[in-house]
Amino acid sequence: MKKNNKLNSNLNIRLNKYISNSGVCSRREADVFIKAGVVTVNGKSVTKMGAQINQTDIVKFNGETISIKKQSYILLNKPKNYYDEIKLNITRKNIYSLIKENKGLFPVDKMKPYYTGLLLLTNDINLKNKLSNKKKKIKSIYQILIDKELKTEDLQSIRKGVIINNKKIVLKSIQYINIQNKNEIGIEHNNGGIETIIKLLKKFNYQILKLDRVFWAGLTKKNLPRKKYRELTESEVNILKRI
Repeated sequence: MKKNNKLNSNLNIRLNKYISNSGVCSRREADVFIKAGVVTVNGKSVTKMGAQINQTDIVKFNGETISIKKQSYILLNKPKNYYDEIKLNITRKNIYSLIKENKGLFPVDKMKPYYTGLLLLTNDINLKNKLSNKKKKIKSIYQILIDKELKTEDLQSIRKGVIINNKKIVLKSIQYINIQNKNEIGIEHNNGGIETIIKLLKKFNYQILKLDRVFWAGLTKKNLPRKKYRELTESEVNILKRI
């Protein structure tokens, strides 16, 4: 590990951040691996917490050379019947087949194959873990088709809040999309994700037939047709990092 103070300080980086930016694991996990002695820098084991290295140093993790990857943030308008499995299966349609450069990308949250809409994929492990934290309040809007009309009394009960797993769930909003067709509803929720919506509707004996996420963490489907994707802007990434 180089200790020359004349090195360009712009190239210096904490070892745990370097490991995280390589896509191996999160910073917190990197600290555990550093302490365990599985990381070497220029052939020497480094176990000191907070160690800084130069980005030109040779870093190995479990004997394998690693390097910093360009961080990617991809917003996909997921189509129906596409799986989010990293391992490709020739018998299943896979979201990774829709993205040209998909190596090292992970979905921020899980979407069942029959659900559609916005899905963020990234190789920024720290941001992925942060946004996956159920304690984070992330605004999501869903358009949902259920198997029968939502009764007015059930709608009112859901608006007041529902106890699920000993915790009261209060949606930000729930309403009919079309008053003439009461099995189409719109739901706005700030935490808990899709699984919470499923459990909530199931408690009132409703089954979800279609679910489309049209808004997530400030991101929308505007100019993003089904099966298409785009890279987030720098401004959008910075907003996500401040959540």
